[in-house]
Amino acid sequence: MPQPTIAAINGGCADSALSIAAAADFRIASDSTVFNTDFPTAGLPGDLAGI
Repeated sequence: MPQPTIAAINGGCADSALSIAAAADFRIASDSTVFNTDFPTAGLPGDLAGI
């Protein structure tokens, strides 16, 4: 994509939302943002090709 993408993250960012945020060119997160991968707790094998 020729235009830069910006992800605004406010609050929790886990699993597929984390993949979408990681794919953005710029990420702006609030002070209360928590990044988490919850796949092992759910019994799933990784990020399912998100990143």
